[in-house]
Amino acid sequence: MGASGWSVIRSFTAAADPTVGQNILNNSDFAAGTSAWTFYTDGAGSMQQTTPGYDDNQAVSISISQSGNNVQMYQEGLPIESGATYRLSFAAYSNSGDGLDVILQQHGAPYANYGLESHVALSTSWTVYSVDFTSSTSTSVSDGRLMFWLGSNARTGDQYWLDHVVLQKTGSTSVTPSSEKPKVYALEQNFPNPFNPVTRIQYTVGGTGDKGRGTSDVRLVVYDMLGQEV
Repeated sequence: MGASGWSVIRSFTAAADPTVGQNILNNSDFAAGTSAWTFYTDGAGSMQQTTPGYDDNQAVSISISQSGNNVQMYQEGLPIESGATYRLSFAAYSNSGDGLDVILQQHGAPYANYGLESHVALSTSWTVYSVDFTSSTSTSVSDGRLMFWLGSNARTGDQYWLDHVVLQKTGSTSVTPSSEKPKVYALEQNFPNPFNPVTRIQYTVGGTGDKGRGTSDVRLVVYDMLGQEV
């Protein structure tokens, strides 16, 4: 479900693309320890700041001392715009090469998906991953949760490292203002059909309103079954 098409990139710069907006995540490089991030497991494990990071002094590491069904690291309270396009990128690796799932969802029940749910196959050395996706929220929200889900992947003894987690808006879907009704173009079925010698053909050209009425120059040509103009 959700996004696919993860890209592996050789280098990482948070502001590499000038069209990309600001990172909406806090403490994305873990310079402030694990602040703003939450770790949960129904098994046993820990999350802590570690050194070195991907290309600086800090990163976060997650150690699994007992596997569980619900193991995750997440950040909540994220503002997500309806129909907007986003780019998520992060650096990561695991000691075993086991992967993880990345999910953007509603923080509370019913935990609706917000446009991203995808598996990422990790390697055993630092690698940067990136994916573009479109939010699936019907309205703009402020209860987004970005979650790194380890539950179905992590095994006892596994250790994960993450750094430079960046979630940025890249664009938005155009929306017709509610005060402006969309233009309508239509060619309706003629009546009667078949006909001889008269029929009625109703059409609509670029008007607005419930019936799409408007004014425009129109040329309507009728052909018979042999392709000859009537």
